[in-house]
Parts: sequence; C-alpha cells; structure tokens
Amino acid sequence: MRTAIRERGRACARKGVWGAFAVFSLALGCSSTPAGSEGVGSNQLEVLGAPGVLVPGIMSSSMPPDTIGEVGPNHYVQAVNLTQFGVWNKSGVLVAGPVSLGSLWSSGRCASNLGGPTVSYDQLADRWVLEQYADDGAGTALCIAVSRTATPGITGADYYLYEVRTPNFPDYPRIGVWRDAYYVTTSENTELGLYALDRTAMLAGTAPSIITCAPIGSQCLRSSIPALGAVGVRNTRILPGDVEGPTAPPVGAPGLFVRTVDGQQDPNNPNDRIEVYTATVSWATLSWIIGGPAVLAPNAFDTMLCNRNGAGQRDCVPEPGGATNSVDALSNRPMMGLKYRQLAGHASLVFNQTINVANHFPGIATGEVAGIRWYELRSTGGAWSIFDQGDFTPQNSPANNAALIHRWMGSMSIDRMGNLAVGYSMGNSDNTPGKELFPSIAYAGRTTTDTPGTLNSETLVIESTGALAGPGNRWGDYSALSVDPTDDCTFWYTSHLASGDTRIVSFKHNECNNNTCNASTYEAENIFHSIGTAAPPDGWNLHSNGYISTNHNFTAGPTTVTVRALGQLANGVGPHMVVRVGNTVIGDIFVSQTTYTNFTFNYTAPGGIQEIRITFDNDLYQPPQDRNLWLDKISVDCGPAIPPGSACSGLCSNPTSFTWSGGSYQSGNLGTGAICRETTHAVAGGNCGNLAAGRQFFVNGTAVVCNGANWSVVPPTRNGGYCIQATPGNFAWAFYTLW
Repeated sequence: MRTAIRERGRACARKGVWGAFAVFSLALGCSSTPAGSEGVGSNQLEVLGAPGVLVPGIMSSSMPPDTIGEVGPNHYVQAVNLTQFGVWNKSGVLVAGPVSLGSLWSSGRCASNLGGPTVSYDQLADRWVLEQYADDGAGTALCIAVSRTATPGITGADYYLYEVRTPNFPDYPRIGVWRDAYYVTTSENTELGLYALDRTAMLAGTAPSIITCAPIGSQCLRSSIPALGAVGVRNTRILPGDVEGPTAPPVGAPGLFVRTVDGQQDPNNPNDRIEVYTATVSWATLSWIIGGPAVLAPNAFDTMLCNRNGAGQRDCVPEPGGATNSVDALSNRPMMGLKYRQLAGHASLVFNQTINVANHFPGIATGEVAGIRWYELRSTGGAWSIFDQGDFTPQNSPANNAALIHRWMGSMSIDRMGNLAVGYSMGNSDNTPGKELFPSIAYAGRTTTDTPGTLNSETLVIESTGALAGPGNRWGDYSALSVDPTDDCTFWYTSHLASGDTRIVSFKHNECNNNTCNASTYEAENIFHSIGTAAPPDGWNLHSNGYISTNHNFTAGPTTVTVRALGQLANGVGPHMVVRVGNTVIGDIFVSQTTYTNFTFNYTAPGGIQEIRITFDNDLYQPPQDRNLWLDKISVDCGPAIPPGSACSGLCSNPTSFTWSGGSYQSGNLGTGAICRETTHAVAGGNCGNLAAGRQFFVNGTAVVCNGANWSVVPPTRNGGYCIQATPGNFAWAFYTLW
C-alpha cells in the first residue's frame, strides 16, 4: 500500500497532537525523562541545528527503494532503485535528471537497471563514482561510472564507464574511497566479496572498459571471507573504509574492511565482536594481502531475529495501522557507511547497526525493539580500538509495548571537528489516535564534549501518514549520510518513507564553524604527490620536478599558509618552490636552508575549498650533487602572521635587520652563503653585482637583475619594508647597494 506523507518542521511532541512520546529538541524547551535510554539526558544541551535544505528526492517505484546519495562542493547526487539518479544544486533545486543509471552504457551487461545503486564523491580527486550491479544471464558485473570532471553529468559521455565482471552475483555492493584503490564489498551467497579496483587508472580513464576479477584481473583484485550465519539467523555483511574530509589516509596505510558479528551468527565462535581487516595492495604486481581480522570486543548486543508475526526474517519492526504490519530492520549487518576521517592526532572510523534493545525496557517490551548501536573506533597510527559506543533508545515513559519507538536503518558520519551525526528511520506501533508514529525520517548527533555513549538533539524531519500493510515488508537496504566538503560541517542525509517518496535534508552541529577559522595541518607524506618518495623519519622528497597538493576549505579573510621545507642544493642553488592557492601564487622562493624551516605566506582567502599546491621545478642531478625539495607539512591558519616590519617573514628565516641614515647603503662583500636581510628604510632604487653564474638575488621575493644593472622597477614594500635575499654562491665579493 502506498501512503500519503506529512511533513513536519522541528518541533516538540505535544500530547494530543503527536501522542505520548517526545521528539527531543531540547533547545526549544522540550524535556523528558527517558525510559531505558542510553542516549539522551535531560541536562544535555542542543548540538544540532534545524534542517537547512529539505526537499523531495526521486520517487522510487521499488521496495526497497535503496535510497542513497552524497554531497559534493556544488551538487548533491541521489539514486534509488530501479535505478535512477538525479543531480541537485546546493539550494535543493533539481538541475539534471532523473535518468536511469543504466542509460550511461549503450551496450553490454551494464546497459540495464537491475538495482543496488551507490553514489560516492571522491573528495581526494574531486570526482563522482556511481555504481549498480548487473546480471544479463550470461554473467554478473559491478557497473561503475567515474566522472571525467568535477561535475556529475547524466550522459555516458560525462563518465569513464567500467563493467567489472565478478565470479558471483555481487549483491549489496558498498564502495569506499581510499588513497590507493576503490575498495568494494559485496554479499555473494555464503561468502562476502572483498574487491580492490585501481583507482588511479579508473580516474584517468586508462583502465579497460571491461575489467575481469577472477579472483585477480587487470585493475581488479578479489578475495572473500565466510558470511557466517546460522539457522534462523541471517548472515553478516562487511563495509569498506570510506574517506570523509580532505585528508587522505597516510601513505602506505592499508585499506580497511569492518564487520560486526553477533554471537548468534557464528555458532563456532559465539562471541559478539567487531572484526577489522586490512588490505595492502600492489598494483605493480597485481597482488594484495588481506590482513586480520583484528578482533575488538564491543558491549554485548543481539541482532533482531524478527519473525514477529510468523512471516520470517524480515518481519521485524511493527507499524501502526494493522496488528501484523511490519517492515524489515536489516539488523544482521553494519549499516553504511564506514566513514574514515583523519583528525589531529588520530584517525576515526564511525558506523552503526540496528540491534535489539528490548533489554532496555524490562516490564514494558513484549517483543524485540529496534535501536541504533553506534561506534567510533580510533587509531593513532597503530591498531584500532573502540573509543566510544552507545545504544540510542530514547523514550518518553512509554505506558506499553506499542508506544515504544523503534529506530533502524541508520547512516553515520563525522564532521571536521570530530562531531558525530546519524540519520535513521523511526516509528512505533501505537494505534491510539494521535499517538501513532508511522515510519519517519529523523536524525541525532553528539559533539566531542558530550557524555560518552550518548546521542542528543533528536529531530524528526518528516513522518509518513500510513504504513506498509502486512507483515515482513521490505523497507530499505540503506540510507546515506555525508559531510559537505564546502564547510566540512554540514551533514546531508537522504532516506525514504512508506510511500516510496524520498527526502534530501541538510543540518549541522551548531558549534561547527562557530570558531571563525578552519585551521588545519597536512602532513606532506599523507597528501597527493605527483612524484617522489617518503622522506624518513617523515615528510616527502620531491626528487624530480613535480608537486604535492591538498584541498583546504578556507575561511574567508586573512590567512597564512606555512610550508615546512628544506633544500638539497646542487651547484650552490636550492630547489625553487612555488606555493599556489587555486590559481594564485602566494610564494615563490629558492629554499637554501638545509634543515627543516617554516616558510609562511600571507593570503587573503575568498572562502571555500581551494587546492594548495607546492611545486618544485628546477631539478638538477649532477653526481654527487642532487637538487631536491623536501617537504614536511603544510599548515593553514587565519589572520596575518607577518607583523609590520617583518618583511622577510615567510621568505627566509632569522633575517638580519639593517638601517642607514641617508644616501646609500652598501652591503659590502656578501660572502658565499645565502643572505637574508630586511629593512624598513624607504628604498628608491638599488643594484647588485659580481654574482656568480647560477646565484640569484631577490627583493621581497621578486627576482631582480644583477651584475651592476639598476632595478628597473622597485618592488612594492612588504609589510612596511624590504627583504633582501641571495642564494649561496662561490664568489665572495658579491654586493648590493640601496639608495
């Protein structure tokens, strides 16, 4: 049965209007005494704001709709079964589509619409990755489209198209973006498929259009693990790590796969656990090593066995409107996605699962109750451990079993400050007029300073006005939550209702970006490199002309970009380092320092995501001399760092200040070393001379002509003064004169 929907803004529950339950919006004066709750405390402050964008998505003609989507810098892309996708702008306006995903292919197994869509935004490359599965009777495949540009189009010409042939039907595919691969997990009968796809080749369009995995083929590696399961208990699923935010995993960090196992799912090892697998890939040899699992011990949990009305394993969550109405909860698996974020001092993995939380309500619950179990794992460079976990089960003193609120089919993510959010479905089975809660879309969250194990600020976004009739209905295989790369704070969530209607909603933690500066530090070895090698003990050695780069979400206003670097000299000249933000050159210097030195550059940022690129372009190899640029880190902060009078800040370290009383200033012999001197004297002109071949002279970072020639144009002052630099040379009588 298809039903109407009613849309609600942010509001508190009112008896006689919404019934005897509360939707927690504490900043609006709502309060409650939760029964059996490990998720909301009455003293918690609100952490999440009201919906920003809230618009209809694509209407699905299928149950389950498998609603999925992801946000990028300028667009939101949503897909549903069977199988359509559309493109919205960030104001919530549909700008392209919907069209069938299979229409991107003109022939082959993928020119179909069997379903199982996924949407990923690869923030590390500023590209879009779309997927669905295929089975044309002759064989099965994963159909993957990688956008050619940052714009998600709706025609085949907009994408590199790949038909990844699989040995078994690749059900329930999940894609994770990682530095060295697109990692994919599938459900394949009694085993779970683990795949690695050559991300670099797929982004460049150099991978073949048909890729075979059996188990190893061109640009594809495959392995598997047992799916487990028992009589009356559904088998497990596994998720791939998926980068959230602008920072890639460290160089060499293995890909990650994580699954939860309820003791009921594994009679041979009946222990509740989290399993963490690693994947170390060599595309040069088309080989990989699956490591683990490392086993973590979470709080005890039970998946839902369902069969509430005798209708089997999908007969799980009760609904109002009929004694046997129910929908599937998919309690046997971690729900998408497994979000990885690199933060200061650690990396986090966050994910969730639907579990049976009836034990929270003794004397009230007469059957299974669906609740959200959520996890945050952390690593400081070594093994992963459980940092935090909790069951989200808030109730408003329910009088009976029917009034208990169920929460299921969640999706979890993490913003740039480490705050968490989860979107999910919620509902009860109360048939009392005014007290029923039909399947709804909601979200909740927590900040890094909240009480461990808690989520707060539950917000109901929209509620169906009816149920899916009968027992054991398919509900959805997933919903999707992602973080906007523009501010790295705003969450975008998509899910569906009983009618098959979908919604796209955005929201954020109130405290995210309350500090006016988005300051970050990027370790050079952990960001993109066009060439080079890791430089022990840390850093990156650009040993040939090339660059490193990362995207940063700049706060508008005065900004400093600090590059920690050293130069390996050849012929007395250091590496030429050019620092760009977007298309703007903010630094252009020769690095003559042979120990790591901070070079700070001022930049007035317009705000938003821009690329920071550090380029080395004067490579020279004349054995035993080898000119290289070594980079340790890039740090971005707000506000001008160069005070008046510090003309050399960001150009050279420990400058020598000099003054003169009028007339001219003559430096005398410069010697053979690099010089770094600054003055606040008004300079009208100058010249320099006797520089040996290859030695260079700079004023305020600008190269000037030497050997006795006057400066044709005096560079403008820099922070009220002038910085005089010369690279090292082998002629001791070089000089400069100012007047």
